[in-house]
Amino acid sequence: MAQNQQPSSGLPGTDDRPRRPSAKAIELLYKNKTVVCATSASLVSTLVGFPLDSIKARLQTDRAHKTILGCARAVHREEGLRGFFRGVWIPLWSIAAVRATSFTIYTSSKNYLHTRFGLSPHNGLHVALSGALAGFSSGAIISVASAPFELVKIKRQLEFQIARTKGVPYREMGTIAAGKEIWKTRGVRGIYTGLPLHFTRDTLGTGLYFGLYDSMKLIASRHAIREGGPVIAPSVAAFLGGSLAGLGSWFLVYPVDVVKTNVQQRMLSSLPQRSAFQTLVHLARGSDPNQPPRPLLVGISRLYRGLGVSAIRSMLTHGLVWSIYESMTSMIERAYERSRMAAGP
Repeated sequence: MAQNQQPSSGLPGTDDRPRRPSAKAIELLYKNKTVVCATSASLVSTLVGFPLDSIKARLQTDRAHKTILGCARAVHREEGLRGFFRGVWIPLWSIAAVRATSFTIYTSSKNYLHTRFGLSPHNGLHVALSGALAGFSSGAIISVASAPFELVKIKRQLEFQIARTKGVPYREMGTIAAGKEIWKTRGVRGIYTGLPLHFTRDTLGTGLYFGLYDSMKLIASRHAIREGGPVIAPSVAAFLGGSLAGLGSWFLVYPVDVVKTNVQQRMLSSLPQRSAFQTLVHLARGSDPNQPPRPLLVGISRLYRGLGVSAIRSMLTHGLVWSIYESMTSMIERAYERSRMAAGP
């Protein structure tokens, strides 16, 4: 009786079946899963959200743009499609490195807190506190390394606007050339312009971000236990949790980001420098000291200029980060368990 045969390439000693990763490769992947998953998630989310980040930077610094759509149209008209992705390469890789490091510090710090102080992963207060404290430490450490890269990114995003402010012809500059120019003209102090604001934003923002996400993840797991299983797919739950955590933390630190961007934009435009406090007062009160100050709500709204596009970007990118991160982590853990079972005792 004829038996079904697997298709073959016809070459002796060959097997057309797809080769599975070796046990050593899976183990290596498992040991470095935080870095691998965070880097992959960051590359995708940064590329997707960068056009919105470019629009946000312009809305924060240029009062000529009144709406998100109007700003987007102006960018496309004056700079073309490339204008939305101007300066993408440094943040694409620097944010991936920063996020991988940030997740590693956060994971290690959180595990240490739970082990050292006996915090329970099932206690809501313990989970929120450990996530926030681990996030604070991660944001503080990372901000010092990431500040110069973000300044170069802002220079690339605003270079058309900066040229207009200086009254000089616009000349497109590469990312590396932009960094070299800041270093040549301003030195170390120039590269770290706005560092205290960057440090404050990232320390507070990252702590709130991880604390919120861990809290929502615990709430979702408790609900799944009560319902006898997850109500929605884990990847969707991770996307929603990441979106809400990103939106909540970003809303609270957004005024700091607005002040930081304006301080940096004035330095890059060779305008007289203002301190962070002077910039805050200028934005909230108004530019003319001879005029009465703006009404309180109007002043506050100036500190949230560009929030709409930033909120959309934050929800999209952070949702993608956690969805990809959690999905890849689960895949790696399942592959590792299968590998261990296949190896036997």
